[in-house]
Amino acid sequence: VEVGPPLPALSEGVIKDLSTDQSYAYRIAQAIRSGEVPQSLALLEIGPVSHSRWLTTALRFCRIWMLKNLRLIVEFIIGVYLPQWFSVKLNPMWVDGPNHLLFQLQLVRTQRKVVRDIVLPVARRSAWNARSEAVLQAMPCSQCTNLRTEAVEVILKIRGTLIDDDQLGDCSFHSRKVPQ
Repeated sequence: VEVGPPLPALSEGVIKDLSTDQSYAYRIAQAIRSGEVPQSLALLEIGPVSHSRWLTTALRFCRIWMLKNLRLIVEFIIGVYLPQWFSVKLNPMWVDGPNHLLFQLQLVRTQRKVVRDIVLPVARRSAWNARSEAVLQAMPCSQCTNLRTEAVEVILKIRGTLIDDDQLGDCSFHSRKVPQ
């Protein structure tokens, strides 16, 4: 399977912090991408399936694929789900949320049309990190000086002048709508 980017290289500290399922996910994704399954990995047994634990369920599909070749599902897991999962693991801060969303959309664009048609409506409904307030909160924490400067300018513009007015911008109720 060669869809999506390779998994990020994990430091020893991150690898030691991984649970058994997480470590298995990393190893099986590497094996499926390379096409070579080490004997030590082939002999491992994964835990019982739990639909509330998506990582365990995804690993079950990977294991079945090695036996029966469920290509479309495993391409999504290897090309989108696991790279995104490890990206969040390496950058877990809330200010990384908008970047995670952009990364997810980039990964989904590498998938076949049938997969994109299934995934994009779900991504749109759950794209809370694309809301303007989430992006604006993340901008001051960016490593890019231009983004930080722009964030300060936007925040000051929203707040307005504080000299004659104690208004801090628009404080009215902001209704949340599902993006279209």
